[in-house]
Amino acid sequence: MDRHFIHIYPARMRFLSILCFCISFFGFAQKCLADDGLHKVFITFDQCSETFARGTFAIDDPSTPILADIRYRGSSALKYTKKAFALKLLDENEEQLDTAFFGMRCDNSWILDAMAIDKARMRNMVSFDIWNDFAEPPYHKYYEEDAINGIRGVFVELYINEEYAGLYCLEEKIDRKQLKLKKFKGEQAKGLLYKADMWASFYQKSVSFYNYDNMSRSWDAWVCDYPEVEDDEPIDWAPLVNLIHFFSYEKRATVLSEIDDRLDVPVWRDLFLFMELIKGEDNTSKNLFVYIYNMLQAEKFTCCPWDMDATWGRTWDGEEMSAITEVVNRNYINSFFIYLYDGEAADYATRYNQLRETYFRPEELKKRFDRYFDLFRESGAAAREEEKWNGVDGIEVDFDREQQYIHDWIDQRIEYLDKKYSLDPISIHSVSRSSEASANLRDAQIFDLQGRRISISTGSSASLPHGIYIVNGQKRLL
Repeated sequence: MDRHFIHIYPARMRFLSILCFCISFFGFAQKCLADDGLHKVFITFDQCSETFARGTFAIDDPSTPILADIRYRGSSALKYTKKAFALKLLDENEEQLDTAFFGMRCDNSWILDAMAIDKARMRNMVSFDIWNDFAEPPYHKYYEEDAINGIRGVFVELYINEEYAGLYCLEEKIDRKQLKLKKFKGEQAKGLLYKADMWASFYQKSVSFYNYDNMSRSWDAWVCDYPEVEDDEPIDWAPLVNLIHFFSYEKRATVLSEIDDRLDVPVWRDLFLFMELIKGEDNTSKNLFVYIYNMLQAEKFTCCPWDMDATWGRTWDGEEMSAITEVVNRNYINSFFIYLYDGEAADYATRYNQLRETYFRPEELKKRFDRYFDLFRESGAAAREEEKWNGVDGIEVDFDREQQYIHDWIDQRIEYLDKKYSLDPISIHSVSRSSEASANLRDAQIFDLQGRRISISTGSSASLPHGIYIVNGQKRLL
């Protein structure tokens, strides 16, 4: 058994209680390696609504449940028959029970994502797998090595009150703990976390500024997730409001000169390119977290995507999405991203070309999906999911068809992006050595194919090992 599979850290429990839980869960964990490759999750409750109510939770062995408060989660997801759930685990004294599953974080709060609108049942998880692997770390990673700018999850099969409910994903949450933001101190908010809950923007002159209320959890299209006004913590809307005002009213030259002080530009750039890749139309101005690590240190915003079901060729309602159009429309909602892109287009092209040779390769992207499709089929979960949910709420569930659709869409999307970012379509094996070997490259941006910046103190590429490099966004053989 993987010794990192599960750890229990009950809050304020007596030593004897801890020992009992550890013995119970050690035996439980021994059984947790599912024979067919997918674990089973069991939840029970008398009734469920959007408000937490008492129930139970278990993995693989329903005879060893633990207490849990359970509710439905989501907004638009609530209209579908296959519901998602939020869980808060409790110990025998009905206090918070922090628990770690499958190598994920230790916490009492978990999500069971139904993925009801997603015909592949994996778009969100594949997206986070890629994002977690390639995206530049946020600026505060230097101070907080354990910060995770995303979520991790494990696919499971869910049983509700002993009835089979289908494929779900047991997931972490994006919150202060995941991002490792500084806690508030006294009356001073330090770490700040905001969520674009509806269609929001960083750039719109129509918004009424400075009409926020620090006693309200919401402002405009935003929600404050940390600090938590419900817990009488001192929230602060001013940093977000000031940032939006800055982009909306300051002169372009001022914005571009100060942008590195106000935004974690490498992460924002990667977010934009990632939204380009997956065509996350529902994530550019919605389904997005923005945050400050520590207000007392720097008022600098970084970001994290969220809820990426409407991607990879499917819209928010499951309809097919074109692979050959821009991810953002040039309107006031999306103009913030257009503003950033238009101002630093060369940097975006350079970064895209780096990623295109590694994480954005079509073959690698397809493998990400194929791994989960194979898991679903080999475990039998694919057949059970199709039998349970195909046609419900008008949503077709056909994994063979959807897998082929995603493969084809990826090919079309990459071809479109290669043209947009001027990637040379000629095979790298046919590129001849450039005359730039002796040219002055002192001011050029040069990267190797692993995305590492190359410095040339002499200004000539003659000192470089012979090979292929990205020079100002273009592949060159030097």
